[in-house]
Amino acid sequence: MSSARVFSFGDLGILVESVERSHLVWLEEFLGPHFETRAAGAHACRVCLVEDRGRYDEAMAAGPGGGSLDAFALDTSVVSLPRWRGARTRLFDVQREVFYEITGPPLAITILGVPGNLKGRTALMRVVRELATNHTQRAGGLLLHASAFALGGRGVIVGGPKEGGKTTLLIHALRAASVEYVSNDRVLVRPGAAPYARGVPTIVKLRQGTLDLFPALAVSLATTGYYQRLTLEEAAARPAPAAGQRGDSPRLSPAQFCRLLGVRARAECEIAVLVFPRVTGEPGAFTLERLSPAEVAVRLEGAFFGIRPGRWTSEVFTPGGEPPPPDRAALAARGRALAGHVRGLECRLGLNAYESAQAADDLVGAVLG
Repeated sequence: MSSARVFSFGDLGILVESVERSHLVWLEEFLGPHFETRAAGAHACRVCLVEDRGRYDEAMAAGPGGGSLDAFALDTSVVSLPRWRGARTRLFDVQREVFYEITGPPLAITILGVPGNLKGRTALMRVVRELATNHTQRAGGLLLHASAFALGGRGVIVGGPKEGGKTTLLIHALRAASVEYVSNDRVLVRPGAAPYARGVPTIVKLRQGTLDLFPALAVSLATTGYYQRLTLEEAAARPAPAAGQRGDSPRLSPAQFCRLLGVRARAECEIAVLVFPRVTGEPGAFTLERLSPAEVAVRLEGAFFGIRPGRWTSEVFTPGGEPPPPDRAALAARGRALAGHVRGLECRLGLNAYESAQAADDLVGAVLG
């Protein structure tokens, strides 16, 4: 008997099933509060995680079927997975050691792995997330490569390229009083006269350079058993890795990240300001420069998630009966509309920008002032 929950992101409901209930507990913790969950209800598609050594070995023995399909959009590329022989559409994910079997309509996705493979949890999360982001973009949303935080419901979106300082600025801002976490890496903007942003849960990667800026955070992290594929409860029962064994870039779930920082998470916020960080490498704390709507629109285009020449969306993890994905021109128009409604700032960060919690209060106050 499998356990089941409906995960909702906006108006999209996804039924998720697993024989092993702990996988759904992990998924609910990882995706919450951005995805709402309930025991049953309306849903557009179904995702099932199956752990069966016999079925997995049988699928593996069938061999490659030739060709590939675009499965997951990343910030700089699209992950294409090889087709595998079978009576239905079947893809093999060698990194996570699972198969994706796709049928429909209505769309149903079976993730097939072996017992004990916690990578299946990541595969499950990625499929649910991909379904949600694809649906929301087709409904008029704008997916940004950005972090986000909020104070009193007023949201700050921090956009920019990969390794542009988004996570570092987010960690610093979360040191300020009453600031809440919204997202670390992806934000979906809901259009309207008062634009709202909803966080999209992702694994939080803490690079060594970021940890060096926040030594107290690094010390706290070293005492935990935090790991992206564990719940908070499971991680609490796991011994902390020995010194030097955790790796250069620990990866945490959003729930672990918030617990580590002692902050609350919120699902969405009204966008008060768009911030584009620039690390100067010079002495000093920070300076802010107001950007024109035209400048904001250009900066936003650089923060569109996964947009590169050619293919950039999933071919398979999309609920049926929906319009085609927006093209670059449509996304640029959405960016211009957002830039016309929300003020934008360039935040120049000096060598002393992250010195203290008081510096974080000063920064958040200036940005939202």
